[in-house]
Formats: sequence, C-alpha cells, structure tokens
Amino acid sequence: MLKRTSLFLILFMTIMELLLPMKNVLAAQKGVKLVINGTSIMWYNGPPISIYIDGNKIDSDVPPVIINDRTMVPVRVISENLGALVDWDSKTNTVYASYNGNYIELPIGKSEAKLNGNVIELDTNAMIVNDRTMVPLRFVAEAFKLQVDWDQVAYSVTIKRPEPKDGYSTIKDVQFYPTDAGYQVSIISDGPISQNSFLMQNPDRLVIDIPDSIMGLPNGVMPVGTGIVRQIRVSQFKENPYVSRVVIDLEAVQEYRITESDDKKVINIFFGSQMVNSIKYDEEKNAVIIDTDGVYYNAFKLRDPYRIVLDIPNALLKNPKGNNTISINDGNIKSIRWSQFDENTVRVVVDLNDKMDYKIEKNNGEIYFYVLPYDPNKKHVVVIDPGHGGKDPGASSSDGLKEKDVNLDISLKLNNLLQEAGYETYMTRVDDSYPELMDRVSLANEIGAEVFVSIHNNAHDNPSIGGTEVLYFPNGYNGDMRDNRTLAQSIHDAIMNEVDTTDRGIIQRPNLVVLKYTEMPAVIVEVAFLTNSNDVKKLKDEDFKWQVAKAIFDGIENYFYNID
Repeated sequence: MLKRTSLFLILFMTIMELLLPMKNVLAAQKGVKLVINGTSIMWYNGPPISIYIDGNKIDSDVPPVIINDRTMVPVRVISENLGALVDWDSKTNTVYASYNGNYIELPIGKSEAKLNGNVIELDTNAMIVNDRTMVPLRFVAEAFKLQVDWDQVAYSVTIKRPEPKDGYSTIKDVQFYPTDAGYQVSIISDGPISQNSFLMQNPDRLVIDIPDSIMGLPNGVMPVGTGIVRQIRVSQFKENPYVSRVVIDLEAVQEYRITESDDKKVINIFFGSQMVNSIKYDEEKNAVIIDTDGVYYNAFKLRDPYRIVLDIPNALLKNPKGNNTISINDGNIKSIRWSQFDENTVRVVVDLNDKMDYKIEKNNGEIYFYVLPYDPNKKHVVVIDPGHGGKDPGASSSDGLKEKDVNLDISLKLNNLLQEAGYETYMTRVDDSYPELMDRVSLANEIGAEVFVSIHNNAHDNPSIGGTEVLYFPNGYNGDMRDNRTLAQSIHDAIMNEVDTTDRGIIQRPNLVVLKYTEMPAVIVEVAFLTNSNDVKKLKDEDFKWQVAKAIFDGIENYFYNID
C-alpha cells in the first residue's frame, strides 16, 4: 500500500511540474497583445498609459506602452494632434514628420533617425506595434522641442507645447491651388499676421515678408510647375525681430492681389487667368497665331476625324461669344475653331482632311501653331526611367533581390525593343547610378519627349499581395492638360493581355514627382511585388521580364497609333 501511495505522489508531483509552466504562460497572456514588426508577439501587462496634450486627453487605438524600459508612443497620433505633417513611405518603411520647422525621418527597426538631416542615435528602435508606428517618447520630445512629463502614479504622459513668444504668430502651412479665376497661394498661421509684398526680376518672383512671425515649416522649396507659378520657397528670413519670408517664383511678372481673412490668420495671394486676345490664320506660314499672355499649353492629335487640339490652361477668351471659327479648305486644313472649353481652359481645334503633324513656338506673347505634312518616317521620342538606383535600392525581396536592379533590367529590354522599332529613346540611367527625381523630369522636358515611362516594382506589408498596377497623374488635376489616363490604360491593357500577372488596375497618383512635373503624358509601371514570393520568382525569370518589356512596348505602340 505504501509503495502505491509513493508512486501516486511521484506521478502527482510530475504532473504539477508540467502544468506549472503552462499556468505561468496563461498568466503572462493576461494583458494587451502586441504584434511587433509583424513577426514577434509580446504581452503588455502594465497599467494603461494615458496621453495628454496641452491638458486634453488623446484617444488612440494603440495606447502608449513601455518596452525595454522606454515609453513608446504612436507617432501619428502624437503628431497629428500637435498639428504636425506626417507621411509614410511603405517601400522604405520610413515615417516622416515635420513640426515647427523641425523635420524627422524614422526608419522602422533601425537604431538611428534623422532630425533636420542630422543622424540621431535612438536608444530604442522605432517599431510597428499592432500596425501603428511607435517611437521613443524622448526622441519625439527632443525633436519637436516639447515639454514632456511622466506621472509614475497616474501612469500618464503629459505633453505641452512651448508657449508662443509674446507678439509672434507661427506660419503653419502654405498652400497652392487653382480657382475659378486663376490660381491662389494661401499662407496660414496660428495667429494674426500682416504682410509686405514686392515684385522682383531676374528671376521673376513675388516676395511676401511677414513681420512678427515664426516660420513653422522647414526652410525649403515647394515645387508647383502649374500656371504662372514655378515654385514656392519658405524661410525664417530674420530673427530679432522675427520675419518669415515666402517667395513665389513666377514664369513671368504677373498681376496679383492680396487679401486677408477676417481673423487675420490667413493671407491669400491671387493670380488671375491669362487672356487669349485673338486667334488668326497666316496662309504664308501655314500657322495658327494665338495672341495670349498664357505661358503653358498642351497639344495632341486625334483621329476619326483627323484633328489637332491645343489647350491653354488657366486662360480666358477675350471674346467668347464672337465668331470663333475660320474656314480654310486649303487641301490640308478644313477649319480652325476655338472656344472656352471649360471655365479655366481655352481650346483651339484644327480640323484636317488627312493625317498631319504640327510644331509649336512661342514668340513675343504669341503662340505659333504650325501645321506640317505628316512624316511617316518621323521617330517618336520616349524617355524610359528605371526607378531608384545607386544609393537608393528601392524595395528588396527577402532573399536580397533589389528593385533598382530589376527596374534597370526591364528598362534596358524595353529600350532595345523601342530602338529596334525606330523610336528615339532616352534613359534617365543606364547603370547603377541615382539621378535625382527632378533631374529625370528635366531630361524629359528639355528634349521634348512625347511619352515618359518609369519602371518600378512594388512592396507591401502583406506578403500575399502581388500583381501589376500602372500609376498616372489625374487628367485635369490642378489644371494639368495632359492625357495621362489614355497612356496608362494602353500600357495596362497590353500587360494584362500578354503577361501572367494579377490585375491591380490603373491608379491616380497626384503627388509623385516624375508624374506631376513632367510636361508630356507620363506613367509609372509597378511591375510586381518584391514582397510576394510568386512575384519574386517571376522577376528572376528572364522570359517574364522580356514579356513585361514587350507588353509595355506594345502599349506604347497602341498609344501612338491611336493618337496619330
């Protein structure tokens, strides 16, 4: 009997020893489940942490947590409640934020960040926690120059913005957008402001000085390239006393007017539309002559019936109700007609008897629109842009395949196909170099390219997502007169017909530099996803890359056939 009791006790103790770790695991899982960087899981058992900004409690779907003895806070929640500007680059897993003239870059999983371009060491890496970017509170406080207090008893974080200097307002934003009558620049502050403005030349620019103000934006340049405005520059022009300066770089000296909001917190600068004064036809020069102070135009050909269209954005007809048609009937040209196409666009249409070409020149306030015989041997001009390169690898696969290398490979194949077909081609890079984005744009604009095609590959946090998408700048957005959608649709359709890939459609992207600032129809082809194993396998296959290049080539061919 004693022997049986001993065996029972031994068995009981063994079972209890096995169950004890399970009890500890279950106990540890009583708390908040944290998925960190999509791979590891931890359970947060500490009390919930509250956030207060200037005395107001801030709600967040992911509360602050203490990890490695550091308080981690959701950067987007903090930044947006402060009024900071926040952006996220999914390809490089980097969060960008700016506030009161300070600009931070936070790559996920790295022990360093950048503050106003300077590298800062982090004692705890930025990380993704439950799909939210979390950063060390100390870094946010130092970067944004905030007062931060930790209450150990209440388990709360109190964040206070610095008190504004007596008598000074902070410039929070500068915005540019089209209006019914032209274009508008708005300077927005958190308090009353005034302005002193003056025009300067060589180069042409409008300078707005704002006394008793602090520039809350990073000193820098905002590219515009629309209408009369080339770009906008902002800076802290003076200190002691404080003066902010906004410089609007212009294509030419232009009349303007300035208004202020009732609360004096917003200064608005208005530029009126250009005027189209007259349109006539010169038989000797075989040219349509348009008398206008308009700077920009967009011309394109259509068929069925043949015609050439020239649009002048941000323009008004001086006499919209007059006789706006000229009959020609000289064998090549049937007629010329024009109208106020929409409230911001003057359209001139040359109706043709047959396929013709054209050339456009600007001279002393006039646009010369020459109609030329069609040259069947004329070479179309295409710029191919292999995305990323050099110091910028773009996205990468788990086994080290770099986007910059795949982009270049497909681009070189496309270049060969186009050159063999008689196209005149230019590439923004032919090796592992990194041209700046605006250098790529300038190349295409300066050579007068007819089409710009940028080759990229994609990435996503979800590895199951794959396929091909074509990005384009929205037709008509901010007065843009290019027909980008037609080019995007043509290339997309060819890829879907010829390549084994998932169709992710054509997507409007108004804020990408190479799409926004090029002057010809432009697209970005995102061939596949380097984060999807099936797509990566395809991108390593030479036959697949040739199929993609051939499909893009066919899309370009179809595009030119339809507009010729």
